[in-house]
Amino acid sequence: MSNQSQIATQLILLVAGAIILYYAVIRPARKGTKGDVPRRVKASLKKKSGGQTKQDTVRRGGKVVDPNSPEGWSARFQGFVEQYFASRMVGTNCELKRWPADELNYYPDLEVVCTLPNEVRRFALECKYRPSLQDGFVEFAYDEQLKRYKNFEDVEKLPLVIVLGIGGKPEDPAELFLIPLDGVYQPYLSEQQLKEFEVQFNEIVSYFLLAPKK
Repeated sequence: MSNQSQIATQLILLVAGAIILYYAVIRPARKGTKGDVPRRVKASLKKKSGGQTKQDTVRRGGKVVDPNSPEGWSARFQGFVEQYFASRMVGTNCELKRWPADELNYYPDLEVVCTLPNEVRRFALECKYRPSLQDGFVEFAYDEQLKRYKNFEDVEKLPLVIVLGIGGKPEDPAELFLIPLDGVYQPYLSEQQLKEFEVQFNEIVSYFLLAPKK
């Protein structure tokens, strides 16, 4: 084989090797480096825009709700009420129970049962949370809800108490109010009216033991 043929063969092999190296090693590596970012961005966008994960949802009245909606706030606040109220009732005559989930929202959220020597006291609790007052008022329900609560009291012969948290976070409210539905005829209260129903966090059990009978 002539020198020219040998040089041509070497050039062909060199070019072929370079092509193989580019397509087999260099290009996939570069493609992978660029391709990782869109996959991460796509996952991030999906999390923000589309489906909420299990950790991003809460249940209220037997249905899944947005945790940052008024219903979601109240559902998160209910978790606080369950934990905090139950802890305060340990070793007392009172206990906290949960009503069964109800798609029609007929049942309230919780029930307090206080067993005393001469009587058993029962209270239904409906949990509500609002970040703040609006123009000096707080709307703890809407008209149809208030009618449903009133109907529950009449049918079940059981006093219903609105447990309202205001300020702070649903899991750690700044203020706590226990509002007996008896005597409340509109789904909102003024700041002045609210003062009548404010309770200290360490007075929860006393409230149910000393609440006047309906």
